[in-house]
Amino acid sequence: MKKGCFIKIVIVLTIVIAAIAYIIQNKFDDFIFQPGKKIIAPLFLKSFTSELKYVRDSPQKDSLKALVKSYIENAQNVKDLSEDSLKVFFRSIDYSIIDSVITNAELDNIRKLINQKELR
Repeated sequence: MKKGCFIKIVIVLTIVIAAIAYIIQNKFDDFIFQPGKKIIAPLFLKSFTSELKYVRDSPQKDSLKALVKSYIENAQNVKDLSEDSLKVFFRSIDYSIIDSVITNAELDNIRKLINQKELR
């Protein structure tokens, strides 16, 4: 391989790698996250609904489903749905549904948690 050919390959690869890095860092949410969220959100909500089967039917249960659905659908980037972010959110939900009854106070706590995350 000639020196000129090698230098051209290095320059082209550098430009391609820089373009890929730019797209991943700055446009990931638009190109990958938003379409992926449309596919994954219904599957996630179906799984969450199946976990709520043992919780008694009440308006609070319906409100909790609506809160979780809006939280998932309104996520703006990957950080909103990261493991650390969701761990705190679902820990509070698990605490609320452990006795198979969701009270208004527990629902208000979950709403406050969602509002705090939206303000960040």
